[in-house]
Amino acid sequence: MVDGVVLLDAEQDDERATSSGDFSKPCIAISYPQAHEGCACVDIDFAEAGRKVVDFLFDKGRRKVAFLRNNEADYECRSGYVVIFRESMLSRAKERGMTVVESSRYKDDRFDAIRFVRETFADEDRPTAIINQANVNVLNWVLQELSVAGLSEPEDVSVLSCGTYFDGELMMSRPITEMPVMPEKLCLQAMGLLVSAIEQGVKIKGDVELEAPAVKLRGSVAEINPGERTLKVASR
Repeated sequence: MVDGVVLLDAEQDDERATSSGDFSKPCIAISYPQAHEGCACVDIDFAEAGRKVVDFLFDKGRRKVAFLRNNEADYECRSGYVVIFRESMLSRAKERGMTVVESSRYKDDRFDAIRFVRETFADEDRPTAIINQANVNVLNWVLQELSVAGLSEPEDVSVLSCGTYFDGELMMSRPITEMPVMPEKLCLQAMGLLVSAIEQGVKIKGDVELEAPAVKLRGSVAEINPGERTLKVASR
């Protein structure tokens, strides 16, 4: 009774994507599950995003960063955008010699921002940037606690958010440089493929279209100049 199928929020090991080859109608996933031979996939290239965020901050002089994890439920169900991004980010950081300090695990909005800031940013050899995948509430709490601790953003601690959607987010306490998820673009792209399969008979099974991650600069990342980097290294 339908002409096509769209899979939303497909996880890495999603049974719907695995069995999509048995569907009698064309299918497209707005995600990138591991088993996708039976359907088309449209998503952001989160593996590239993981590499790009490390390179971006490394080129700004940031050598030690904190990774503010997303809600643990997304890792437990193996949502592609958090799993693929994290693995790629950690691998790239190892290649470039960047130290990554991960935040503690949490569920829902029950994140202890006070403890995170005290434990992570107390020492002189503290992270100089945050890679964020948490939601707007968690990040706001962390930014507030950084301010209480006397650390300025972006000079002391730069912030780059990835796989989020803060563009136009009125709840953010300040603008955050971001690699957003671009839902409108992905949905339009996916529906274009599905309509071509339905109306023109285009074979889309197994097709994968991954969008290159885009950086939205909003002033929350600053560069550490070479002289300052040398001074910090010499003082240790």
